[in-house]
Amino acid sequence: MQHNPSRSPRFSRRAVLRATAAVGVGMPAVVATDALVVTPSWLSRSTFGFSIDGGPTPATATESLGPAARLLQLSDLHMMRIGRLEEQLLDAVNASPPDLLLFTGDAFDTAGGIDVFAEFLAACPQQSMPIGILGNWEYRSGIAAEQIARVYEQHGGRLLVNEAIEVETSGGPLVVTGLDDFVEGRPDVAAATRLAGKAAHLLLAHCPGQRDQLEPAVSQGVDLILSGHTHGGQIAPFGIALVTPGGSGRYIRGWYQGEGPPMYVSRGLGTSTLPIRLGVTPELVAIRWPLT
Repeated sequence: MQHNPSRSPRFSRRAVLRATAAVGVGMPAVVATDALVVTPSWLSRSTFGFSIDGGPTPATATESLGPAARLLQLSDLHMMRIGRLEEQLLDAVNASPPDLLLFTGDAFDTAGGIDVFAEFLAACPQQSMPIGILGNWEYRSGIAAEQIARVYEQHGGRLLVNEAIEVETSGGPLVVTGLDDFVEGRPDVAAATRLAGKAAHLLLAHCPGQRDQLEPAVSQGVDLILSGHTHGGQIAPFGIALVTPGGSGRYIRGWYQGEGPPMYVSRGLGTSTLPIRLGVTPELVAIRWPLT
């Protein structure tokens, strides 16, 4: 039978309008489900190698260089409960315990969050030393820094507030400096970097905008900065951050080099203000760093 073009199905104006309305209703529902349920619970892992001479590299590129410090950065947990994301995170941390667990601020938002954070630390591998700094939300929680420091100490770790410590890692000695929060605190770079020059030097700064405030003499003594705060934009359709919080400066996420020490800005793990993520998955950052 020959096809008769005159009998081809045609969409009436009413049918087109109905279809358009269905899409208009359906698409926001899909986006909302993704932003509220899927993306906030979808843990991704970013793995890098790092060397003082070469900067960031694929992690495999450092394996031939021998022993290395094994670092995991957990930023912006905004912890309220041990849920699906936190369980995935604990599985990942315990599956490959690092030398250092680096919490770069905003571990919790509220007074009750510190107990959940303590529960989380208790479930982390004992051979991994937790080191943390304060973010703007720890200040807003109303919990005193001394109380937060005790939680870290109870689990074999340290809270650094304008302090530097030297720690031993699988790759050798590493100086870790922790600055007070750039927005709510009083960062004192001079006091915090007193151990610079003794060994490879890692600087933890919650807000990446702090990088642009470092004096040249200080920058020369810092080998790597780890930061967070931005959540990668948190709401970033097609990867485009619509807004970043104060203290972010010109930074959004990922590696930044030139005009200062190399810096990695984590996309973070939790959410702030709105319980949604769009276009930016939670991120656990793993770095392998040969120190000698």
